[in-house]
Amino acid sequence: KSGGTITYATDKTDIFTVDAKTGSVKIVGVGTATLTARVASTTNYEAGSVSASVTVKRGTPTITWGLDNRTFGDAPFEITSPKSSSDGAFSFSVSTADSETVSVSGSKLTIIKAGSVTVNAKQAATTLWNEATTSTTLIIDKATPTLSGFSIPTKTFGDAPFNLTAPTSNVAQSVAPFTYEIVAPATLPGAVVSPGNVATVNSAGLVTILGVGTIQVRARQEASTNYTASTITTTLTVSKAQQLSSLVNGLVAKWSFDSLETDRKSTRLNSSHANIS
Repeated sequence: KSGGTITYATDKTDIFTVDAKTGSVKIVGVGTATLTARVASTTNYEAGSVSASVTVKRGTPTITWGLDNRTFGDAPFEITSPKSSSDGAFSFSVSTADSETVSVSGSKLTIIKAGSVTVNAKQAATTLWNEATTSTTLIIDKATPTLSGFSIPTKTFGDAPFNLTAPTSNVAQSVAPFTYEIVAPATLPGAVVSPGNVATVNSAGLVTILGVGTIQVRARQEASTNYTASTITTTLTVSKAQQLSSLVNGLVAKWSFDSLETDRKSTRLNSSHANIS
């Protein structure tokens, strides 16, 4: 009102910094300080001032945080720090129960098994900010088994029952066993027949041949603690038996028997002639 020049100041610059001309104040510490505004004298007014005592307390940080899903088998990784209004250092931990699923050392997390855990973050206090804690959920998905090497040699009608050879898997069968089933129709040239007319497969993998054709057989590895269920399919072809081979073998046996009987008769006849002489 007097028109005199106004300047601003504080008695504790470790708590406030003040722009003398604009009066802009920035908090740089905690504690109590005095802020003063002074007006210079003019022709009609004497110099004057006004002061206020201001106390600054530590604030509570605003923290946001989340962790992306991981998969069993992933390599150890650095935990992403939360976003915070404080610049205090973070430390991380999990509960004793969750330490069976993951382990935390410093900011590195190592996956032990699939599951869901709560990861805790603690932010250290600073000059301006109080200590703070937060937590987030980390989901560790099951991995998918890698299956390969599932095949069945061509069989012939009349072959004895046989056991399937299990596919190759990165998951032990003792952990996740295989089961088997027929999943597609059988085929013959120019026709489609029921799979049950070609072969049966029980869950343990015992195949019994019933007829001729081609069927699809699926192996399923069951889900386990750390792996999802997974399947792989292969083809079983059953060919016709060779009737000619069986016929020839029978005829050869018969001819051999007939030849032997003829020789015996011839021997007896010659012996009789010899006795007459």
